[in-house]
Amino acid sequence: MYKLIILSVIMLSFAGCASSLKDPNADTRKTVFVLGTLHGGMFSNPDYSMLDFQKAIITYNPTHILTEVRSGHPGAVAGSIDGGIEQSLVYAIADRLGAEVIAVDWFDDEFIQEYLTETPMNNQAYEEEVRILSEEISHYISVADMVFWNGHKINGLLRRQDEIYEKYGLMATLKRNKRLCENIHNALEKIKSGRILIIFGAAHKYYFDDFLKENANLKLISDMADWYDPEMADRITFDEDINTAAINTLKESKELLKTRLESNFYQPETEKRLEGKYLAIDRAIENFLKLSEENVLSLE
Repeated sequence: MYKLIILSVIMLSFAGCASSLKDPNADTRKTVFVLGTLHGGMFSNPDYSMLDFQKAIITYNPTHILTEVRSGHPGAVAGSIDGGIEQSLVYAIADRLGAEVIAVDWFDDEFIQEYLTETPMNNQAYEEEVRILSEEISHYISVADMVFWNGHKINGLLRRQDEIYEKYGLMATLKRNKRLCENIHNALEKIKSGRILIIFGAAHKYYFDDFLKENANLKLISDMADWYDPEMADRITFDEDINTAAINTLKESKELLKTRLESNFYQPETEKRLEGKYLAIDRAIENFLKLSEENVLSLE
């Protein structure tokens, strides 16, 4: 129960995907930061808003963005269906910055079925351990700011949550994240140099950081506070074109989703997962329009 609540806001994670990537003679021409998002929660959290999210990406000024869109279904339109609503913004901002977007997510119908049916039945100890952590994490979703969600304290809580899942034999999370590590590794291998931003649900951050620390070819920045300058971000003005591009992408996503559902494009497990996506897309469009109205008025 509590696992599904967290899934609706922030996706999965598990630590321990370290690999033997170290090369003592390599240089570090690639700087990497993992930016954890709250997906649709950024519409309701005033201290980690969609506008904060935009400003963070622009401030970091990446040359490459590795993002939570399935590698087999890349692009802003498909990505906004399969992944978080914020993918519509990721591609719009990348287009403005001239950054390359690389889809590195992974899941399939078999995995969705495995994840949704994987639960220790009638295990009171599990329910109690998960409940305590889930309540604390859920509290932060609406009140904690962007720097907190990309810092050490929340990562510790999310790490502990996944340790509980593993303790009780819930291994689907580990399976998915091993595949994500492979995709990230393959993408990074093809990048010779640059400022790389990895954008995923916040629950992935500690896990990816653990993985990236093992790669001596990279300069990893783990804590957002080590590079993010709020005053510099505040000087970034609202970009109506980016917002409009996100809205148009979501409208296309809704039409594509309709076509796919009517043509039996999805397997039953995936179709069930997407039952509420129409409403989520409509809600996102409404919120982006509201964001535009508020910021245009403030500039007048």
